[in-house]
Amino acid sequence: IGISKDFNNFELQKAIGQRDTLKANRIVHYYKNNINKHPMVLTLAMLYAFFAKIMLLHSLKDRSQDNLKAKLGVHPFFIKDYSSAARVYSPAKLTRIFGWLREYDLRSKGVNNSSTGHGELLQELVFKITHI
Repeated sequence: IGISKDFNNFELQKAIGQRDTLKANRIVHYYKNNINKHPMVLTLAMLYAFFAKIMLLHSLKDRSQDNLKAKLGVHPFFIKDYSSAARVYSPAKLTRIFGWLREYDLRSKGVNNSSTGHGELLQELVFKITHI
């Protein structure tokens, strides 16, 4: 229970949102060793949804708790995580991240990639995102 609690997509999302490179790398390392339990396609989809909500947050003029809850579609408990991540990732940075998500999604499916495994691809992607 302890490992799955510490190494899951929600914790990865939180670590990336806080730019906690060490924690994000620990989770990615776990994913590399357990790739069947954590398919890259699901992780990429989760990251896309996370960053899409941050981009949406940037576009909102009314940032009241109720409006953020309604527009982002998340429990109020998580709004602080999205607000914190929005301070770290500007719209320009998010645009670059969306490009990387697309690139790594294609690479994970074999486009312009003949030998790099999913674990290594995820590691590269998370490195780029946390060092943008």
